Amino acid sequence: MVLTHKILLCLSSVLFASCLNSSSKPPALWVNALDSEINSLGALNWIIVTDSSFPALGNSVSHTIISPTDLPSTLHEVIQSMESSGHVKPRIYVTRESQELQEDYAPGITRHREKLHEALHGYEAYALPESTMRSIVLESGKKYRILVIKSQTSLPYTSVYVELESGYWDSESETALRKHMENGR
Repeated sequence: MVLTHKILLCLSSVLFASCLNSSSKPPALWVNALDSEINSLGALNWIIVTDSSFPALGNSVSHTIISPTDLPSTLHEVIQSMESSGHVKPRIYVTRESQELQEDYAPGITRHREKLHEALHGYEAYALPESTMRSIVLESGKKYRILVIKSQTSLPYTSVYVELESGYWDSESETALRKHMENGR
């Protein structure tokens, strides 16, 4: 009888400890890779959070990470990582086509847009045609690094383009500095 109680006590201790450990799981490997990449990027770099069919870029300044989650969840992790780093902030672009897609042609697009809105963390998203976004990013990629994060989403035109800006210097401050310099002060 005493042995049974000891065994039950031991088993309950093990189960309790495993429950504690499971709630404090380490982040997924892809999130660690994401944090490392974002820490190495700076202003003028780009991050593209893509649907699953986005092509691999053929230049040496791009890097690809595969996310095991859908695009809105992946974007949430990207923005959260930038906010934690503090040295960069996002300027977010979506494709104009993604705003025009209908459920008839892209089942699930309405729910995707709802989840994407939540994942933006309150940041505004600017809409430009997909071809314009690709041209801008590819041109920028001639000088600056591009991080591509492929999600598990399978909806057309849903890639999100994130231009990185300084997290501690904004355009108003830059304008004021330039104006001050022009006035010779």
